[in-house]
Amino acid sequence: MGNESTWDADLLYSLHEYWINPESREIWIRGIDGNQVLETITDNIPEGGVEYQMATRTIMNLNYLKSLDKEAPVTIHLHTCGGESEQGMAIYDAIRSMPYWVTIVGYADIRSMSSIIFLAGDEKLMMPNSKFMIHYGEYYTFGEMKTVEADFNEDKKFNKFMDKLYSDKSDFSRKEIKKMLESKRNIWFNAKQAVKHGFADGIYE
Repeated sequence: MGNESTWDADLLYSLHEYWINPESREIWIRGIDGNQVLETITDNIPEGGVEYQMATRTIMNLNYLKSLDKEAPVTIHLHTCGGESEQGMAIYDAIRSMPYWVTIVGYADIRSMSSIIFLAGDEKLMMPNSKFMIHYGEYYTFGEMKTVEADFNEDKKFNKFMDKLYSDKSDFSRKEIKKMLESKRNIWFNAKQAVKHGFADGIYE
């Protein structure tokens, strides 16, 4: 009994402090309180978004599981709102580079940058009451005119990347995606709609 209790405590510590269960090969991607805090529209509850610490920890966990077994599948539990595009792309690239099969289960609102992370999975499952949202996002820059122009051009390149990714992962054409994103601030899909259009492979039962 003593060993089992200790093992449970160690597992809980690993889950909450490192967001990983090496034995079941599960990883959690979640926001960190006090970093990249976004507020929900309804009740102003702080919601941690995609940021540097999240990206670094996720990349380490992915590579740690690869060091244990390069072929055994991995499940990622994704529960985070949007956030920094650079850090989100770091997570996206890391997931895509793994040699094992990655299933991503999306919780709550899979929106903005987290929608891109979600699409990195080999299998993409949504919880029954989760939602999927895409948009171009917000961009901020300052400095000399040449600096602003350079940053603006990079933002346009990222928009083109999103056009291609969202069209490749759905039944919408690239032209349709571009038109949707340019005409409306946020495009929402419930879980059934996301599956219907190809953004998700199924609903987690």
